[in-house]
Amino acid sequence: PSYAAGSGVTSTAPPSVVPRVLVVEDRESLRRLVSKALEEDGYEVDSAGDGREGIALAESRDYALVLTDLKLPRASGIEVLKGVKQVQPLSPVVVLTAFGSVETAVEAMRLGPPRAFPQG
Repeated sequence: PSYAAGSGVTSTAPPSVVPRVLVVEDRESLRRLVSKALEEDGYEVDSAGDGREGIALAESRDYALVLTDLKLPRASGIEVLKGVKQVQPLSPVVVLTAFGSVETAVEAMRLGPPRAFPQG
């Protein structure tokens, strides 16, 4: 299948269009690991080490998927989620966390990610 990057919808675009994923994670080792795994699966990957950088990237290009940690410097994963949804309302955002609470999960779900996954 081919994808319209950032739209979250499959299209008839040429097969050369590779879905682009944004990974927002402050731990460099985890950011590299996730990015490498996605690249090996054929995705183009951009990454950011803090929330503000992630929001800036989302404002500058379209993403088929955004993966973000919840606890980030300079802007939280919830702020990343809000920022992405303002400029790319159809792009799915997955919030990952090792520090989740019921309140945070409810807020994240209300703002639109399909799921909030605990990091292990």
